[in-house]
Amino acid sequence: MLTDLRFLSGVTALAITLPVSAQFTSPPGATQGSNSGNSSVLSTQPFAAGTAGRRFQYIVGDITAGAQTISQLSLQSDTSTTSLARNIDILLTMGHAPVGTALSPSTTFAANYVSGSETLVLDDGSGGHALQVSLPATPNGFDAIPIPLNHSFAYNGTDELIVDFDTINSTSTGSYSLDVESGTTTVSVGSFSYNGLVGCEPQGVGIRQDIFGRTPASSGGITTCSQYMDDGPMNSFGILSIGFSDPNSNFGGLLCAPLRAYPDIANYFVTTDANGDVGSSTSPIPVSFPDALSSFTFYTQFVIVDPLRAAPELGVSLSDGVKFDITPPSVRPRRMIYSTSSNTTTTGSSSTLYPPVMFFN
Repeated sequence: MLTDLRFLSGVTALAITLPVSAQFTSPPGATQGSNSGNSSVLSTQPFAAGTAGRRFQYIVGDITAGAQTISQLSLQSDTSTTSLARNIDILLTMGHAPVGTALSPSTTFAANYVSGSETLVLDDGSGGHALQVSLPATPNGFDAIPIPLNHSFAYNGTDELIVDFDTINSTSTGSYSLDVESGTTTVSVGSFSYNGLVGCEPQGVGIRQDIFGRTPASSGGITTCSQYMDDGPMNSFGILSIGFSDPNSNFGGLLCAPLRAYPDIANYFVTTDANGDVGSSTSPIPVSFPDALSSFTFYTQFVIVDPLRAAPELGVSLSDGVKFDITPPSVRPRRMIYSTSSNTTTTGSSSTLYPPVMFFN
């Protein structure tokens, strides 16, 4: 069931690139207001309570924006779990790490910095004491979780960036939900996000039709983007619409949900089973093409025949959509050195899991 879009190898060189913006992100291409990360975290992050505080030193080597002056930082909630609002004392430092540190760091916090690059970007203004910060309850619709910097940092655009949280005195003992992008030494070829989160409710099904995406993966020079669907019209047929365009329109009520993938690349014909499903989590529908030479975006959406829909709606039922942001193959050098037992310890544990999606201005 492989959809082989090999003609994209000639298209990617002409692909639309993201507009230049004052905002840049880690990982590159993350979008504020959507689930950009590849997972979420609850406990292994700096904002949960700890008797003696916590320290989380994030080292990211995936910033592609060049030299920048950082004066704003925000994180993002994840919709997976509810967490309570809280006040917490934060001391935040930024600095440079030599290229390669995220892949092979020291568990001694200070050893990861380029000497002299450590810069306090958030304190109470009295010379290195923490400032109390209010964090919102989550999930909050993927809204920004602002970290109010009161000093700027000059990132040189060459070294890896360190974002180093020292926290204590959380007013909530519960966990805190963050959108995260786990690091890896394996090749990354992009990310996916859900596009719209609005699908139809097929006639006779009584539940919304949903699409589920998978993070793009590369093997043997081929990028594969996979998705599947459940709760569509049962024992029916239709298409997986694949396109470069997102009309985001129901065309004046002709469709029961917005069209989020105009089929200007391909239509892939599908059938639904007795449960209204197309594919599954263990056998998704793959869209494949040669690894990209430049970044581009495309969209997918299932459109299934649903003849019992009442006029003026057309006799089709639509899932929500998936947006795939494709990049040339690269590793994701993202790492954290952390301690959940003390904010003053000199050493911590090392993990590629759970560095948060970060937005900088």
